[in-house]
Amino acid sequence: MEPKQGDYGGLERYLVQTLGLDDHPIGFHYTNSPPEGALTVTRKSRVCLYPFLNQVRKGKTAYFSREWKACRGGAFYTGYKKSLMKGVGKFLSTGIPNLMPGERYKKNPELGEETAALMEYVPAAADYLVFRPLGAFTEHDPPEAAVIFGNADVMGALLFLANYARPGRDNVIVQFSSGCYSLLTEPRVQARREVPQAVLGSFDITCRPYLDPCTMTFSVPNGMLWEMAAEIPESFLVIDPWMKVRGRSSRGVSR
Repeated sequence: MEPKQGDYGGLERYLVQTLGLDDHPIGFHYTNSPPEGALTVTRKSRVCLYPFLNQVRKGKTAYFSREWKACRGGAFYTGYKKSLMKGVGKFLSTGIPNLMPGERYKKNPELGEETAALMEYVPAAADYLVFRPLGAFTEHDPPEAAVIFGNADVMGALLFLANYARPGRDNVIVQFSSGCYSLLTEPRVQARREVPQAVLGSFDITCRPYLDPCTMTFSVPNGMLWEMAAEIPESFLVIDPWMKVRGRSSRGVSR
């Protein structure tokens, strides 16, 4: 049943059923009070947020704060630090001998610096960044954006749905970026635009070890998510061929 605006529990159930999801869609917002009993990082520990998000997909709640040192870019992408690390161009490319290995994602430091300069900074809106299953949000306490984890079938369905009722064919963007930039920062950038776009992401090879090889992420500002959900009843998502592929795994492909 199509959910009423602001009913996030209903919206989650609707998306899970329509898309054949195995996990909870999740959302995030900033708050000045940490949630009780939630997963979090050890103070000033340097860890990736993706393992925590995998727990949120299973129904947990997790939060991060200004005290989290994060990976080399995480504090910037979450909005708790105004700039990326010094020498980011070398980090993205060749590294510094005997000091810092390079990721080799860019051919040289100059290209690395140029790319890093394109990453937009969005300040943290409060002291704590909280991720919850989408259904845990309310009309009076909504998520800033939502993230759906899924395989190529799910990503294709979401891409087509995002373009279903809008002109053009570029209402979903793909960028060269870190995993958390595509999952978190760019959706926050988009949420502040008059006509936001959704973000297909988690292509970053550094974050891929934390995800199943078939899993990608689709991040979408809250308002756009409701816009998309309202279009489902008249869309391709209620007929074949979608009904034939909904909920299948990679092992379900006929060869």
